[in-house]
Amino acid sequence: MFAANLLRVITFAGGAAFLIFSQNHSLTLGVNILLYLTTATGIGGLALLLVPKIKTSMTNLLVPSLIAVLIFSFGVSTWFSGVDASDKTLSTLRVLFGLFVATLAVTEITQSFLDKTEDTLELRISGGIGLLATLVFFFVPLDILNTLGILSAYLALSAVQRAVWMATGFRKAA
Repeated sequence: MFAANLLRVITFAGGAAFLIFSQNHSLTLGVNILLYLTTATGIGGLALLLVPKIKTSMTNLLVPSLIAVLIFSFGVSTWFSGVDASDKTLSTLRVLFGLFVATLAVTEITQSFLDKTEDTLELRISGGIGLLATLVFFFVPLDILNTLGILSAYLALSAVQRAVWMATGFRKAA
């Protein structure tokens, strides 16, 4: 679990920092952030699966990595389709963000019920944050500025929650 959390803390903190400090909140930036998040999560997770000393469940890395690769391919097809920045493209981007966040949330909540460890509550908190963000992406009408704002808030909250989770794990091990 530590390796998956470290990967997501680094990825999410980088994405949140870029969104927070960027002056350009356009559809192009949204697609670029989607491609960054899915690439880092997908390739990073698949690379971590190849490291034999990492003790983590396949569900925690494999499922989100494969879904991230799938969302990456949809994002690339959206980016290179030549469609103008319209409401249809924004809706597609919101759905892709929602699917990415929902995949992580459902995986973590499922794992919290399957694996009875001391991380059960942390997995449920992380999954709950993701489910709330997913509901916003799917059911609240957002423009591009609000979409990227909700995404940056989710990324920042999730990165901080995971970092605290990892820090408490260090304290327990010491």
